[in-house]
Amino acid sequence: MKAVDIIYSFIQKKLVDSERVVLGFCGGRNVAAVFRELRDKDIDWSKVEIFLVDERWVSSDNEESNYKLVKDNLGVGVIHPFELDVEKYGKELDHFDLILLSSGEDGHVASQFPGMVTQEGKFVEVLDSPKLPKHRMTASVELLQTASVGIILFMGEGKKEALQRFKDDFVTLDECPAKLVLGIKEHYVITDNNI
Repeated sequence: MKAVDIIYSFIQKKLVDSERVVLGFCGGRNVAAVFRELRDKDIDWSKVEIFLVDERWVSSDNEESNYKLVKDNLGVGVIHPFELDVEKYGKELDHFDLILLSSGEDGHVASQFPGMVTQEGKFVEVLDSPKLPKHRMTASVELLQTASVGIILFMGEGKKEALQRFKDDFVTLDECPAKLVLGIKEHYVITDNNI
């Protein structure tokens, strides 16, 4: 899988000159397969820190939790759970080295939804998400764009329209939050849609 190869190569290169690498991971069905493939790679996982780019407002052991999805499918590295406090979670992080995002059918990424984009800050509480559950947290655009590398997935037939909107120069970031990855110098768009 191309996303796995990019992440693996990035980690290996980063750890040549750095004591740690900071990854930002989303949840969702499409990324679970990425995590399962990644966990078998020859990586010094003790130097890899993983933060969630978004999370449902639930405990970390809840079946709906992105933390639980990452833990169950990757299970290696230092995975930071979100403990229902955006200020505390933000204190532990000043930048991402690499982020992995997956677009929703409406072009949302993390919990950045069309018409509700949060540009500034670190992590913010979302009280009125159009996708259930309504209560969530998300990394801001500003924090997400600190990454040196951004990967975005458009996987599945349901993402075809979102990919078209992403590629449309007349559609704004507020209308298609997935476009935030374009603000990251090295970014990759991975899709199984031929459009």
